[in-house]
Amino acid sequence: MMSCIVDLQAIDDDRNIARAYAIEFGQDLFGAWVLRRHWGRIGTQGQYQELIVPSKEKGLKLISQWLKDRARAPARIGIAYQVAANDTFDLCELYGRIG
Repeated sequence: MMSCIVDLQAIDDDRNIARAYAIEFGQDLFGAWVLRRHWGRIGTQGQYQELIVPSKEKGLKLISQWLKDRARAPARIGIAYQVAANDTFDLCELYGRIG
């Protein structure tokens, strides 16, 4: 069962920036740990990646790395991502220490 961990958005209407970044994590029907992430401009198809990871710990480590990358957004695009939705996991542990 996949569950949404986080849905991030970076929006600045004055500079025409509208980006989204979402991560899902959970087990499939066969018990494999699956990570999915979707990113791109809001309102477009964007890009999508799905990975099978060997363990829950490895998946959480990858999520932490991805969120660290999103935390550097102000230096790259000039605006920080904001949490639009959060389920299941404690973002203070995954994102709060990073941002």
